[in-house]
Order: sequence, then structure tokens, then C-alpha cells
Amino acid sequence: MKIVFADDMIYNRILLIEIFKKLEVDFVGFDDGKKVFDYLSIHPADVVFLDIEMPVMNGLETATAIKNDLKLTIPVVSFTAHFTEEIAEKMKEVGFDYILYKPFTSENVKTILDDIRSKN
Repeated sequence: MKIVFADDMIYNRILLIEIFKKLEVDFVGFDDGKKVFDYLSIHPADVVFLDIEMPVMNGLETATAIKNDLKLTIPVVSFTAHFTEEIAEKMKEVGFDYILYKPFTSENVKTILDDIRSKN
């Protein structure tokens, strides 16, 4: 399984790297959504994890571009510490497949990846 992820906070990227290593999945990480978009325009992936609040291109903008501009149908997972009804509605409109709330654990990530694997 190939995972692409983005978070502008270095400690969150380090946490995700450690989790993905523990789960023995291939991954590549970035600090903003534009880099994820650019990467996915060239390279395949099985799932995308996106922080909602990032500079350059936030998670909502990135997910929209992945689904509408790149026409990819891969699962997109949001993760956020700032959950509001407005953000939840926007995530639903954009078409996020899963939501992770910070702080999250390796078990939370594993549960989502297991669900994605079971559907393929």
C-alpha cells in the first residue's frame, strides 16, 4: 500500500512517519497540499492523508483538486484538531472518506487502513 500525506507541522509528520513505519507501508510525506497534488499528478498512490489547515493549499482544497482535477478515486483521509460543524460539512461536500481527530494513534490509522484494504 502506497500512502501520500501532508501536514505543515513537523511533529505531526514525524508521528505519521513512525506510524507508517510500524505498519510497514510505503509512504511519502509533504508539508503542504500543493506538493501532494503535484506528486499525485505523476505518481500513483492507494490513499491520501491530509491535514485540513495547511499553508499554500489546505486539505479541503487539495482533496477537491485530487477528486475533480486529477479525477482520482483513491480514499482521502482528513485529520484535524479543529473540528467544527462547518468544517465537517465542508469535508462531507469535498468527499473525504475518513476523518481522524488529533491526537490520533497508530491503532486509529491501522483501523482506517484495514478498512480500505477490505474494500479493495
